[in-house]
Amino acid sequence: MPADRWGASLLYHFHDRADKGWDVSFGMNHVFTQSRFPEGRDYADPPPAYTLAEASIGSEMHFNQLTIHWSITSNNLFNVSYRDYLDRFRYYTDAAGRDVQLRIHIPII
Repeated sequence: MPADRWGASLLYHFHDRADKGWDVSFGMNHVFTQSRFPEGRDYADPPPAYTLAEASIGSEMHFNQLTIHWSITSNNLFNVSYRDYLDRFRYYTDAAGRDVQLRIHIPII
């Protein structure tokens, strides 16, 4: 059973020109320590609570009839060391650290 968690995010969309829009978002996710587990049936106690931050910026570019969407996203922005209760590797190692992604969406048709 997953631990209790809550999250919040803020998205701001603005236009700097008539044909170009920008999106900026920030988010936080907090995962509480798992309190609902059978006593004495696991190798280790549940991992402690943790909070993760994420941020993203993106836009679109227009070339003739082609619209290209791009974004840069970072998860676990502050590189927090954490272990998720449902992750089988939690007994051995921390979950992934900071993750930065560049996404480019080019429609083919």
